[in-house]
Amino acid sequence: MQTRAFFLLLSLLLSPRLFAQDVYTSSGKPVHRARQSQANKASGFDPDKMIYGGGVTLGFGGGTDPWSGRTYNSFTIGASPIAGYRLTDDFMAGVGLGYLYQNVTNVFQSPAGQLYPSRRHFVTPSAWARYGLFESVFLQGEFEYNFLNYNDLGFDASGNVINRRTTLSGPALLLGGGLRQRISDRASILVTVLYNVLQSSSFNPYIYDRNLIFRTGISIGY
Repeated sequence: MQTRAFFLLLSLLLSPRLFAQDVYTSSGKPVHRARQSQANKASGFDPDKMIYGGGVTLGFGGGTDPWSGRTYNSFTIGASPIAGYRLTDDFMAGVGLGYLYQNVTNVFQSPAGQLYPSRRHFVTPSAWARYGLFESVFLQGEFEYNFLNYNDLGFDASGNVINRRTTLSGPALLLGGGLRQRISDRASILVTVLYNVLQSSSFNPYIYDRNLIFRTGISIGY
């Protein structure tokens, strides 16, 4: 009877330690999460390598319209959320879906000489890749297929405006790079400058912005 009581007492004393070992690893992380992470790595997928983020896109331009010969100014603003995966310590890739609003002055002219702007709406699905050169410097490339919707203004014999809704689409290849500033172990602020190299495309969405796009935003996972 005393022997049974001794083993019962011993098991009660040891059970908290066994329980603690079963719940936490030496690094302080729950064992089930560590085991799940190891299982994911063994299967080739690690959720810690996922990248999320996005930011604000800006574009500015001005000059002479190549079709009308009139002087114009343009302003572009939008948002571009992305998701991706870190394939190596320095190389990552993923997809994005952006929206852009663009205003270009002096695009349309009435018979009486009055000038009207063009207001454009873009939807921009994309695939991107990024390579970290240094801790704070990276290179980036994106292939977009842009869908443009805008009012192609016309005029009747009396000079009244006729709104004709028009849709165009076409590719863009943006190449460039940027700077990265860490704000935590998992998050950074990115500032990116990209240049559209597909200027000879039949539809160039960035022609009024001199083919330059500026972005700033937050990245989680890089």
